[in-house]
Amino acid sequence: GHAKHAFLHRGAHIYMNSWQSIDFSETINAYFSAKLLDRDLNLNLPPVILQENSKDQVWSAVSKFGGDDQLKLPLGKTAVSFAQFDNHYDDESFKKYSKDFNFFKKDLFENKANEAVIDLELPSELTINGSIELEIRLKLNDSKGLLSAQILDFGPKKRLEDKARVKD
Repeated sequence: GHAKHAFLHRGAHIYMNSWQSIDFSETINAYFSAKLLDRDLNLNLPPVILQENSKDQVWSAVSKFGGDDQLKLPLGKTAVSFAQFDNHYDDESFKKYSKDFNFFKKDLFENKANEAVIDLELPSELTINGSIELEIRLKLNDSKGLLSAQILDFGPKKRLEDKARVKD
């Protein structure tokens, strides 16, 4: 079979051909040609190409996606931590947030939405390579609800924006 490669970018959908540091079209054409002609692929690419989120047009080679090591972090000191968290939205806000997560995200980051924040102190610098699993138990006093979980890096580093844009 043919070698498999993954291009992992961060944020919203991007226009692949605007990558200046990787000729994506040429790479995909090489894959299709090898597949259609039943030939070996002669690209010297790492299995995973990961976009850095602090500099434009910078990519890292990763030997595989997903690590063998796991780190488990408790979300709260006790189950009582959020026993009485009241987070009720009026019907109009709930419908707006349910239809488009970006409204909720915008209001959340502007402190206009109700939130419960759990800050975790990490033992050292941590690079996430793979999926993140969140185990949580909820008890609702309603038939519907919204839950948003995000991993945030609160550091001095500048990050790329959520929305991709074409650079000159």
